[in-house]
Amino acid sequence: MRQKGYNIDPVPSIALVDDYVSNAEEFLGKTAYYDPINKSITLYTYGRHPKDIVRSFSHEMIHHIQNLEGRLGDVSTTNTLEDDHINDLEKEANLKGTMTFRNWTDSLQERKNKDPFGLNQYARELAQGLEEEIIGDEIKCDSCGWEWKIADGGDDLFICHKCGHDNTPTITEGRYDKFTNELSRLAFELIKDGYDVGRKVVDESFVVGPADEEVDIVSDDFEFDFVVQAKYTNNIYKVDGGANAGFDDEGDEIQPLLSVRFKIPKDVDWQTVSFDLKDVIRHELEHLTQDGANLKGGTYSKNPKLVRPSKYMEDDQFIRDMIDANLLPKSDYFKLEKEVDAMLQGMYFKAKKSRKPFLAVIDDYLDKQPVNQKERKEILDLWAKRAKALGLPSLSSDSVKETSYLHDTGVEKKDEEMRGKIGGKKPVIFCDMDGVLVDFDEGYKQLTGVTTHHADSQGKDEFWRLFRDSLKEKDIPERSYWANLDWMSDGKQLWDYIKDYNPYVLTAPSVNFDIPFEERYKIENNESMQGKTEWVQRLPNMRKIYFRSAGRKADFAGPGKILIDDRKDTIDSWNANGGIGILHTSTANTIKQLS
Repeated sequence: MRQKGYNIDPVPSIALVDDYVSNAEEFLGKTAYYDPINKSITLYTYGRHPKDIVRSFSHEMIHHIQNLEGRLGDVSTTNTLEDDHINDLEKEANLKGTMTFRNWTDSLQERKNKDPFGLNQYARELAQGLEEEIIGDEIKCDSCGWEWKIADGGDDLFICHKCGHDNTPTITEGRYDKFTNELSRLAFELIKDGYDVGRKVVDESFVVGPADEEVDIVSDDFEFDFVVQAKYTNNIYKVDGGANAGFDDEGDEIQPLLSVRFKIPKDVDWQTVSFDLKDVIRHELEHLTQDGANLKGGTYSKNPKLVRPSKYMEDDQFIRDMIDANLLPKSDYFKLEKEVDAMLQGMYFKAKKSRKPFLAVIDDYLDKQPVNQKERKEILDLWAKRAKALGLPSLSSDSVKETSYLHDTGVEKKDEEMRGKIGGKKPVIFCDMDGVLVDFDEGYKQLTGVTTHHADSQGKDEFWRLFRDSLKEKDIPERSYWANLDWMSDGKQLWDYIKDYNPYVLTAPSVNFDIPFEERYKIENNESMQGKTEWVQRLPNMRKIYFRSAGRKADFAGPGKILIDDRKDTIDSWNANGGIGILHTSTANTIKQLS
C-alpha cells in the first residue's frame, strides 16, 4: 500500500478471532471490522480461506486510510441504505481494497512466482511454528502417513503425493488458544457451579496428557496436573495461579503442575472472572513450556527456516527471592525472562478474547502494579522488543494509551472531579493503615499503658522493645494484635468514600531485629504483615495490600497515583516522585482534598 502512495501510518493493530464458530456458520456472519478509535482491525478467520481473509484485510485498510484522513468522524450508522456518506465510503473500500489485493497478486505473478497468492510460502512459514507437521525436513500426511521432503513439495507443499489429502495447517493465531479455552472453560464452570450451590471452597484436580494414557483432559502437547481452587468470600476478589515445570526443591522430578487460585466475592463480575482465567492459564502454560517435561522448541533442520530454538530458560528463583526480600526493586519482577514471555502471552490472549486492544490490556495491568513512571517505561521498552520476537502485535511505551475502563459504580460525579485533577485518567489510590484506617495509637496505649507520643520520645528501639515485652507479658500473639486493632473513629467513612476506586493498602510493617535481615520481610516470618493482611480482609473492594517502610512508599508514586497517609515526610517524598499526596489529618479534610 505504501508503494501505491497510500498513507497508512500509524499502522493499525490486528486481532484474529479464530474460535467464533457460530459466527462462521451464519450466512451473514461477521468477516472483519475496523475500529477508528483504537485504530485496530479485527479479522474473523474461522473456516475461511486465507485469500478471503487477506481480501478482508485489504478492505479494512482502506477504512483505516479514510480514518487517518478524517473522513469517518461523521458516520452514524453502518447501513449503506440509510446514509449516502457511508455508502460512498463502502464503495471506495470495496473498489480500492479489491484492486489493491489484485494488484498485489499480479505483482507476484510478474515475478514468475507460481504461487500467485503467496499461500504456499505462507504455509511454509506457518509450518515453522507447527513442529508436529514436520519431521526434520519432511512433512507427514495426517491421513495415510506418507512422508515427503519439503524440498520436493512443489507448489502444493501440503498436498499428499500418495492419497491427495490436503495437510495445510489450520490457521490459528495462537498455537495454544484452543487448549487454553478448554481449560479456562472447565475452570470457569467449576468456580461458577460452586458459587451457585453455596460451596465455601472448590478444590479439584485433573490429569492432562496424551489420549493413550489414563487422563481426564487429552492433550498431545502437554502432560501435567491441572488444579482449580476457589475460595468464596464476602468482598475479596483475587486472581492467582502457578506452574511447576516438574521439579521439587531438591531438583528431583515430580509431576508438572498448573494451578489457578481465585477468591470470589458475593458481588462478582463473571465476565471479569472468565477473562482473568484465560489470562492466568495462558500465562502459566507459557511457564510450562520453558523447562521440564513440557519444554517446547529445539527443532533442528538443515533448512535454516525450519530451525526453532528451544524455549528453555534458566531457573530464576534466587532473583525472585531477592525481590521478595526487598533486596531488589519490585519492578525487576516484570523484567524476569520467564515472566516477560508469560505475561505477554497471557495478556495478548486476554485481549483477543475480551475484544480489547492489546495495548489497553497492558496499560490496565501496569496501572495496578507498584512501579513508577521510569520503571514503567523500562518495562515497556523491554516488552516491546520481546513482543516483536514472539510475533505479537507491536507495542511501545510511547503508544500505550492512558485509557481507563469505567464501570457503573454510581460515583461518576465523584470520579469526574478526581479525574479532572490528574489529567483525565482514573485515579489509582493507595491508603495507609495506621493512623488513617486503624487506630494504632489507642491499641499501643491499651497494650503498654503509655501513649505512642511518650514511647516515641524514648527512641525507636525502646518504642518497639516495650511493645514486644508487653505482648509477651500479656501472652498476646503479635499477629493477633495487628489483626484485631480497632478502626479509627472516622476510618470507615474514609473507606466508604474511596472503595469504589478499588484502592490499594500501602502500609509499613513492624520489624523484629532478632530475625536475620534477609528473612525478616518474608510474610511467613513477619507477624505484623500476617496480622495486617488479616485485618484488611474486612475492606470491600480492596485490590491488594503492599508493605513498604515509610521511606520507601514513594516507590509506588507516579502520575495519577494518590497516597493518603498521616506522615508529612512520606507525603513530601510521594509528591517529589510525581504522585499526588494527601496528608491525612481527618477524614473530612481528606475527602475535601480528594474532591
